[in-house]
Amino acid sequence: MFIASMATHTAYAENTCAQVSSPELMAPNGGTIEYRGTIGSYKVEFTFMRLHMGRGDELYYKYTTLNVNNGEPIELVYKREQGRYSVYYEYINGKHTGTFTIIRTKQKITGTFRNSKGQTYKVNAVAYGGNWADE
Repeated sequence: MFIASMATHTAYAENTCAQVSSPELMAPNGGTIEYRGTIGSYKVEFTFMRLHMGRGDELYYKYTTLNVNNGEPIELVYKREQGRYSVYYEYINGKHTGTFTIIRTKQKITGTFRNSKGQTYKVNAVAYGGNWADE
């Protein structure tokens, strides 16, 4: 009885705590994909993670030539689909500081970034590493 109750509680907790970001990314695979590229003329590195025991899909980036966010990765929060693009909000210190409208595949990221000043930049990055596993 205790084991069955614990298994039911665990299954319920997993289902209620699961966070799925983009509907396009619901395939049963996971790991990390690392991308290198640019936002406008600024060099950046993106990291996409889907960890089975984590919070769901996560997307981070950091500038490689500028000190933004004290050099720490900046988390992007998935908001919605807009046609074939995914929209992510950038937050630094709790403040919405930019919006990415991108297409992300296992090979590349393309789209635009609009900062809080209203300036828009092209986003281009290609995959160079990671440990992605298709199941």
